Amino acid sequence: MHAAVARQLSLVWGVLPHLIPRTFATDELLSQADEFLSKMGVVGPGDLVVVTLGAPVASCGSTNLMKLHRI
Repeated sequence: MHAAVARQLSLVWGVLPHLIPRTFATDELLSQADEFLSKMGVVGPGDLVVVTLGAPVASCGSTNLMKLHRI
């Protein structure tokens, strides 16, 4: 996600966009997101978050996956 897209998403009620370093594997992306959001204090163990991404990961314009993910 680009910073401009994150700024636009921040205007939507209930959406808290965060930029994390680019990864090339879904499991690695989820692990980084867990760590980042936990450190920020946004989520705690057992919380549910919605993750949207493109598969294969790091392909621009290919958002085709939505996952309900438990931290």
